[in-house]
Amino acid sequence: MDQKIVSVYGFSKAFGIAGLRAGILYTHNEEVFQKCIDNSFVMSTAGGITSLSQIAMQTCVEKCYYWTDEFVDYLKTNRDYALTRIAKMPLIHCHKPEATYLLFPNISETKMSSEEFVDYLKDHAKLALVPGTVKFFGPGAEGHVRICFSTSFEILKEGLDRLEMALNDLVKQHG
Repeated sequence: MDQKIVSVYGFSKAFGIAGLRAGILYTHNEEVFQKCIDNSFVMSTAGGITSLSQIAMQTCVEKCYYWTDEFVDYLKTNRDYALTRIAKMPLIHCHKPEATYLLFPNISETKMSSEEFVDYLKDHAKLALVPGTVKFFGPGAEGHVRICFSTSFEILKEGLDRLEMALNDLVKQHG
């Protein structure tokens, strides 16, 4: 059984340190491991990841693992706040995510495509969201936007204030 198991671990999400471009791949199967390395083009990045990234990864594993529990609690607080706010807004609905720091609310009641809605928010509320397009999120993504709640509470609140204002303005415009 051990020969069939491949574990992949990323530090960007687990420790909230995006940008290291580093992770761990572990398997007992040397052939599978080599295929993963060959297909990852890891050697095309000047021999792999930076020394600083390696030190950061080691520090996370050896000295900072306790932090993830606190980080998850923080994210849950932000998630619950965002869901409560969105539930009170017009033209938008959101399910509670189970294992991510992203919301993917449905904006189809706005009668705009995801890209049109994102452009509207950028122009009218100075708010940047990611459109739910098939290209990036697959079938069924249209009519949704991606909201990241892995940020400071102040930034999250400001973003949700702007989203609410923009949605209320849409309701006023279309009666």
